[in-house]
Amino acid sequence: MQNHNLKHEAEACNEVALHDLLTEHACKRMDQRGLKQEAIEVALTYGRRIYARKALYYVVGQKEIQEFGNICPQIKELDGLQVLMDAKSKHILTVYRNHDLRQIRPKKRKHSHLH
Repeated sequence: MQNHNLKHEAEACNEVALHDLLTEHACKRMDQRGLKQEAIEVALTYGRRIYARKALYYVVGQKEIQEFGNICPQIKELDGLQVLMDAKSKHILTVYRNHDLRQIRPKKRKHSHLH
């Protein structure tokens, strides 16, 4: 069920032209890393959605490849793709490949009891 909801939300996001959501920095990084807009669209549609540090991460990993590989064969080439989107404005801030999901976690609030 969760993946169905994520797919629906990503499709709603894709209704706006993707190039309108890309920041200049994200476009530059896509060029440097050889990533096309179609790859970003696949990540937004089928990627796992993680909310951390006031941002949304759309991540394509082995779980997504196994689950959606038959539906979307090009996802197999996107293992490790991460799309970082501003949670408020929905602008894509950057895109990169990284298989380590441990860096995507909320900041630790060591002194939250004082605030």
